[in-house]
Amino acid sequence: MFHNTTPIVQVSITHAMFITLCMKNVTLFTVFTLLIWKGPTIHPLCQLTFICYYCTHKAPVLNLAKFLTFFLSVSLFILLPFAFSTDLQDVEQSPKFLAIGCIVAVSSCMSLILAFQNKISVKKDKIFVILALFILIQFISFVRCINLGDGLFEFLKLFLFWSLFFEFIIIFVSNENNKLTFFRTISISAMILVLISLVQMIPEISAFINKGKPIAINYSVASSLGNKNFFAETLFLMLPFTLLTVLYSHKTWKVVALIFAFIILITLAILQTLSTWVALFTGVVLIVILIARFHKKIFSNPQHYKLFYLSSVSAGIAVVLSGFILVQVTGASQIKNRITTFQNLMKPGNVENYEFYQNSTYERMVLWKNTFNVITANPLSGVGIGNWKVVSPSYGLGNQRYMNTGAIRYIHPHNDFLLIAAESGIVGLLLFLLIIAALIYYFWILLKNAESASKIFFLLILFFGLTGFIIIAMVSTPMNRFYPPILFMMFAALIVSEFSKSNHAAKPISKNIIVGILFLMFTGSVIASISGYHRFKSDFLLTKTLREDQKNNWNGMQSHLMKIDKKYFPLDATSTPIAWLQGYAAFYSGDQETAFSFFQEAEKVNPYHVKVLNDLGTCYNLKGDAATAKQYYENALRLQPWFDDAILNLSIVHYNAGNLDSAYITLLRHTDGVKMESIHVFRTILLAKAQTITSNELIINDFNKILKRPIMIVELLKGLRKHHGDLRPFYLISNYFLLFLI
Repeated sequence: MFHNTTPIVQVSITHAMFITLCMKNVTLFTVFTLLIWKGPTIHPLCQLTFICYYCTHKAPVLNLAKFLTFFLSVSLFILLPFAFSTDLQDVEQSPKFLAIGCIVAVSSCMSLILAFQNKISVKKDKIFVILALFILIQFISFVRCINLGDGLFEFLKLFLFWSLFFEFIIIFVSNENNKLTFFRTISISAMILVLISLVQMIPEISAFINKGKPIAINYSVASSLGNKNFFAETLFLMLPFTLLTVLYSHKTWKVVALIFAFIILITLAILQTLSTWVALFTGVVLIVILIARFHKKIFSNPQHYKLFYLSSVSAGIAVVLSGFILVQVTGASQIKNRITTFQNLMKPGNVENYEFYQNSTYERMVLWKNTFNVITANPLSGVGIGNWKVVSPSYGLGNQRYMNTGAIRYIHPHNDFLLIAAESGIVGLLLFLLIIAALIYYFWILLKNAESASKIFFLLILFFGLTGFIIIAMVSTPMNRFYPPILFMMFAALIVSEFSKSNHAAKPISKNIIVGILFLMFTGSVIASISGYHRFKSDFLLTKTLREDQKNNWNGMQSHLMKIDKKYFPLDATSTPIAWLQGYAAFYSGDQETAFSFFQEAEKVNPYHVKVLNDLGTCYNLKGDAATAKQYYENALRLQPWFDDAILNLSIVHYNAGNLDSAYITLLRHTDGVKMESIHVFRTILLAKAQTITSNELIINDFNKILKRPIMIVELLKGLRKHHGDLRPFYLISNYFLLFLI
């Protein structure tokens, strides 16, 4: 039955079939656990026999509706944080994608059973129509993608998120108590993430306690979420659920959740992610305005005043304490630097000043400008899902040093709304904005009709989370990760389910349509699981490849690269083609023809990747086609003007063609360190230029000796750039000495 599927898919399908039979019986639970642990090694027919045996022998049947809530809350928020690996380029992308695919497959399977048993009732809502159109636009965008494997990954991520949205609505509509289960598990999940980050911060904390050294929070302090900004954004979006736990719980849980909220705020202060604090401030201001608007309903009795003031004082203390910790632990310099950077960029004329390019604010300006260019070129249809990271570099990367060296590549414009417009067109953006507008409209109607203070506070906290997500999505990449969109779906599902309960005129969706939606969700999640398995396996092979690269083991690289499935994994986490890595390994193994074919394949996968263009230029140069090589090098430098490999290679092409002045001028653009294997290029061109100025052999010989040291070449190039390339001020003609005026 399952012979043609991978082991992980066998296990997922099998467990989905008998998971409802096992959890109320100790013997069955033991067997169930063993099957999870040893599933891939057990023949599928044995698994199927186990299922049939217990089905026919009247195994105890679980309350499936309750278990669906338990399964989703625990798997998404207690277990999913551990789906990461520090051995991967991106620690969470492929592990969490695979895990969520399996989770949705199991949950949609259980929901299908409930639908057939007529235990699911969801009312019709216009937001479902808008959502269906949005997914359709995304699918059309997927069809237009350059790399189907990469586009499939991006499309299925969105599909899984919106599938969870529908699952959440089913759960929240069926039972009011299900909400508190999710609120509590999300609160626990926040603490799990904080604990993982504390383990990562132990060396810094130790240095702070023992030596008083300020804690340097770098991107590695990320818990299990990629980098510290993703971690901070996730914690911020979990904060509303922790507050809801405080609102709806009693005694112990209320105190515990309040402590969790304090810890989250303190952690946000330490992480120094500006987007979360802007979202926090904006949300608080909006909530205060709404409380003033509905104060008569909220403060209908003195007890409500007491609760409000207690909450306000607690929140104020937490914010002040967080700010104090931020200043004490990290110092005030980082805050001042951010303010100064923004002020400088706003001053006329400073855009031309190099020193103001080296910051994330300028980085976003460049990325947003490129995105507007992409949108302008493809306003209606967009460039296709997953294509922004390929197409955007074609518009250049401004004047920022680390953006132009090829060391960092961007896969997102740091604005989810611009990304949707660029990849899915204006229609896709309008549909997404309509979904958000519908959620805000539902919130407003519910708030106006709310009759109790607790209901108003519930809605205000949801609105706080929803607006927080919107603010973060304007300056960061929440939809590109996993927890922020899942939490957004939770906010959306809570609002829609509340509105559905209050909308008595709405009719239920027919059973056939619900079954059809759930079957589509199950099918898509199984495809996502299969795709996720191949990406996960390829991701680990890529890690092994990069380790072999550090050892200069080209054969080892080729061995691992051959096993990577490029249908599902054509690009790595930096949008570098796997085919380029294959060409790179083949080139240094001495097989230039094979390398050339791989580089050509890589160009089709990512035509604006500077390393691909540079290496294709080198191959053409080795083939004797200097004109084509020159064109490729110039194309690479048009995209990234400070890409030193292309600068060096273009200098060689000019020199070999007899254009010494062009070679010399090009070489002066080289701004990075000089590698030992490249010294002969610098020496040859610089000596040739010096010989056009002086024929004194003693000076030339001394100059030649100094050019044997990489550090002196770097310093010489710096000085030459300051003097507009004039070599004469850098030596004093005498009988024996060369004096560098650096």
